Amino acid sequence: IPGGQMPEDEVLPELIGPEIHQVLREQALLEQQYESVSNPASNEPVKGLPDFETLDDELRHSSRVVSRMLTEDRAIVDKVEASMGGFERDASMMKFLDTFKELKHQIFQKMSTSVEE
Repeated sequence: IPGGQMPEDEVLPELIGPEIHQVLREQALLEQQYESVSNPASNEPVKGLPDFETLDDELRHSSRVVSRMLTEDRAIVDKVEASMGGFERDASMMKFLDTFKELKHQIFQKMSTSVEE
């Protein structure tokens, strides 16, 4: 999710389901925390957040979960795009959809690559 942004839309949970929506919200939060910890304004550790290694592990795990969800339900991006037909798309929603498309493309590439490669 680019820049840790999550489009605020009451229709989104209905389209992709509450479980997937919650995972995406958690992913966005982890990305915001990761950015805060990896680029602090000062050299002091950020208070109230886990250390860099912990956030890195959590973010990697969360990214795998999101990728797995996209693999299991390949129509998520299509559902969201179809629902937006005729509506004006805002920048954060477009970034959100572009990220989904990119993850979907990467997953399909990995699935089509043989083990020997």
